[in-house]
Amino acid sequence: MNEMASASMTFSCDFIQAPELILSQAALDLAETFDPLDVVAMKDFGIAVVNEMVELAPQLSAHQQRVELGETVNLLQAMVDVVESPALEQLFQPSFLSKLPLIGERYDPVKTFCCYVDSQKVQFDRLILELQGQMVKLGQQLSQFEQLTHYCANLLQQLEMHIEAGQFRLAQLNHTVLPQLQEQAQKSGHIIDAQQYQEATQAVMKLDERVDQLMMARFAALNLAPQIRFTQQGNQILLAGIEDIMCDTLRSWQQELVDAAEQKEQAPELAVVQKRVNAMHQTLSNMLTHAKTNKAKSEQAQLNIRHLFDELNQTLSQTLAECDSL
Repeated sequence: MNEMASASMTFSCDFIQAPELILSQAALDLAETFDPLDVVAMKDFGIAVVNEMVELAPQLSAHQQRVELGETVNLLQAMVDVVESPALEQLFQPSFLSKLPLIGERYDPVKTFCCYVDSQKVQFDRLILELQGQMVKLGQQLSQFEQLTHYCANLLQQLEMHIEAGQFRLAQLNHTVLPQLQEQAQKSGHIIDAQQYQEATQAVMKLDERVDQLMMARFAALNLAPQIRFTQQGNQILLAGIEDIMCDTLRSWQQELVDAAEQKEQAPELAVVQKRVNAMHQTLSNMLTHAKTNKAKSEQAQLNIRHLFDELNQTLSQTLAECDSL
């Protein structure tokens, strides 16, 4: 590169003649260190980021598929079934068997209700422990996936930075370097000057292709973001709702029923117990519906994400292949 060409590639914000091009400081810093007329620099430009994305994509896909809500739905369904059975009205209705000698005591409404509460508590304690274990597992999966998505977002920022830096250098070449080299070649008539102009023209074409390739990779990656964000937010909201029910609501309601059962002198008021159990059933049913809906949406999103991952891998592989050919 002759002295004029070298000077024309010197970094300067005032050097650009495309005022509509607005760059981040990081992209400007990168552009300052990148010379598109350098063959080696041109070949490596943006490749490291694309390679990292190629390595990350399978990890994202695998972690996303591990987030499974089926067991959570099954446990919530089991809780709803526990609350539904048996009908409370039957527990409080006096049975003719309760009037029989010897065996009548076991059919007493108070004892029947106490047995119901004890049975419900045993089942709920088991289901809550299982659900807590499932929530820990789901929370860990979501946390790992969140870390990967943050890493992916960082790679996308780096990719964007390379695209901006490449566009900045393209503007410099097209608006300043090429016109100067062309004018120099026309004025001097020297073969060397004409060759430098041709090499710079080829550099512009290669850089333009590289920027297009990086933009295709960015576009494919960005298509994943809404789907991933959708599933992540839905799962996190579901996780928070279930944890709130387990840690506070269910425990509180269970204790109220236990307290009522411990009043052995008289049967608790049916209306009071019925209201509390109905509230438990309604809350659990709502959460079950939410979990089923979220599971269905998550499964559909997984299909879409799997398809988008395939497209991303294809685009990234194509980008690398085309970059190697430059």
